[in-house]
Amino acid sequence: MALATLAERTAALRALQRSHPARIRAYALSCWMYSLSGAWYLHALPRLPLELQATPLMSGTTFGVLLLLQGLCSYLNDARLTLGHRVWPGRPFWLCVDRSLAWVLMCTVVGNAIVWPPCGAHARAVSVALVATCVVTYPCSKFCEVQGWMRAFVAWHSVWHYVPNLLAMTWVGLCAYGGE
Repeated sequence: MALATLAERTAALRALQRSHPARIRAYALSCWMYSLSGAWYLHALPRLPLELQATPLMSGTTFGVLLLLQGLCSYLNDARLTLGHRVWPGRPFWLCVDRSLAWVLMCTVVGNAIVWPPCGAHARAVSVALVATCVVTYPCSKFCEVQGWMRAFVAWHSVWHYVPNLLAMTWVGLCAYGGE
């Protein structure tokens, strides 16, 4: 069985957009969860324990700003280009920026989960759930995408955007504002 081509995947997504526009809107909105996480982290940053105000790879402010930017990059790549819309300077550029930034941020989050000291039992459980969710949802999303199973891809990729970001915001909230 051959993998679905980019043209086949785009056509399937366009058909899904016509038949289930609300599903595609929810998918497109999910891209902005990174920006929401970044804004929440930057807001909570002064209230976080000192050990959580920096990450293993960068300052806390840099991490928050990169999360803010990732929302835009994700939206341009996932919600615009993946659906066949043109965005300057083109698909190769935004695909590279989105994936590179997403992987840097994901490595940072995993690093945070490993090295940040626990700020309560609930926060540790949330950080473990966050990493576990990422380990499951992204590979499932990619598998469905390359197979051409675009309805499943949209569902898994939306979960990849929504759930880890909601868990990250919960984790930061528990550490900044208490959660015992």
